[in-house]
Amino acid sequence: MTDVERYPRWLVLALCLSPAPVACTKERPPDDDIPIRPASLTAAARRTAPAPVASATTRAAAGETAQEIADERTGTMVAIPGGSFDMGSAVKRLGEDPVHRVALSPFFIDKFEVTVELYKKCVDDGRCGAGDYVIWKDIAEDEAKLWSPYCNWQKPGRERHPMNCVDYPMAEACCQWAGKRLPTEAEWEYSARGGDSRKLPWGSEKPGPRLLNACDSSCQGELVRRGRPWGMLYQDSDGFAGTAPVGSFPDGRSPFGAMDMLGNVWEWVSDWQSPTYYGRSPDRDPKGPAAGSARVYRGGGWSDYDAKYLRTTYRPAFAPGVRHAAVGFRCARDGAR
Repeated sequence: MTDVERYPRWLVLALCLSPAPVACTKERPPDDDIPIRPASLTAAARRTAPAPVASATTRAAAGETAQEIADERTGTMVAIPGGSFDMGSAVKRLGEDPVHRVALSPFFIDKFEVTVELYKKCVDDGRCGAGDYVIWKDIAEDEAKLWSPYCNWQKPGRERHPMNCVDYPMAEACCQWAGKRLPTEAEWEYSARGGDSRKLPWGSEKPGPRLLNACDSSCQGELVRRGRPWGMLYQDSDGFAGTAPVGSFPDGRSPFGAMDMLGNVWEWVSDWQSPTYYGRSPDRDPKGPAAGSARVYRGGGWSDYDAKYLRTTYRPAFAPGVRHAAVGFRCARDGAR
């Protein structure tokens, strides 16, 4: 199987599995901003992201109860009760197989991807660095110019958009500043799938503009305008040519109430990647291999146009130093045991 068959096109362009940190000596590409929304908006595009919940609430979804707690640093968190689920799939791609039963202790995970406005607090405290351009090994100048304008940092109007263009150490540092950590791969997948191990967070309906932010007609049109032939997942507009404000697709929430677990931005998780790990993974609270050259990221992003990559079990990886406009993060922390 070729790389083109195994990865989305933008992954083929960006994938870097070098164990060495990624260095970038290029100057920051000039600003060439992109429209957040196309000129003509559908009803879906007129959604606004909900504000973080100020107090604890409960919600029943798919037979499970979601409890939310306020957090002033990276926003509302969802309490995930301890439980078991079938992790992985039968798909033999990037180590998704075999399906294996995993038991997890209780934990909390951010309801939303970490936003620019919340990340700025970490920067203002001197604990985080700005992420305003893309980096990967041997990046070409035209690639930097294409993708860097999609970085949300310090872009007016994108304060409630996910913080993207962050590498693994930047995401990890922000979570640590907040007294949290990045979720493990198993925690992320359980938060997205729930106890019934569904393939999609919202159920069985195929991905569409009401459920997630993936590459639609406006995304494709913008990339084509910028000189890059591109596909689209659906022809109807979801209202966003790039990222969307977090929580803009409430119908796509997970059984536990976590938003944007598929689409908007891919999310760093704490595990090193190994294509054989699932065959030897512990059955309780797995944390991934002890070492590796690439960190796993999950969930699909705004630029994806092939549904086979928009699944709760898909597990690609990047070198820790890669920054991409379709990659962000959310944080987690331990729950009461």
